[in-house]
Amino acid sequence: MGRARLALVAAGAVGTLAVPSPPPATAVTTSVERPSIICSGPACVAGPRALRSAGCLARSDVRYDFALRLRRSQRHRLRVIRARFTLDWKPAGVDRRAPAVARVGGSTLAPGEHLLLADVRLRSRRTGKSSHRRVPMKFYGCE
Repeated sequence: MGRARLALVAAGAVGTLAVPSPPPATAVTTSVERPSIICSGPACVAGPRALRSAGCLARSDVRYDFALRLRRSQRHRLRVIRARFTLDWKPAGVDRRAPAVARVGGSTLAPGEHLLLADVRLRSRRTGKSSHRRVPMKFYGCE
């Protein structure tokens, strides 16, 4: 630890004061860690690998897949009948087969915040009653 010495002259006395140097600068992270899996009730939406590694999705010709899955504890009780996906309140597709997947074109992603909303229709395997759940997932487009 380096010390800077200051000479003090006060009332005719001379002394020294030890001042500690500032701590070394740490590395600044530019990407913000975002959750890649968002759950609401029994349903979860998992983002693509690029979202997990970079924290945002780049604008490119790549198609990104967002998969809808049931929680492991709910798979024996419920079944996904239909999943409707919207991206920024515009329709992004309907999937009726498991696993339900929303395919988002990278060329449509502008820099900034986006909202992928999965509107899920579930049916109980035991009673046959259907229920409804919405799973919102916010993510960011890279600049």
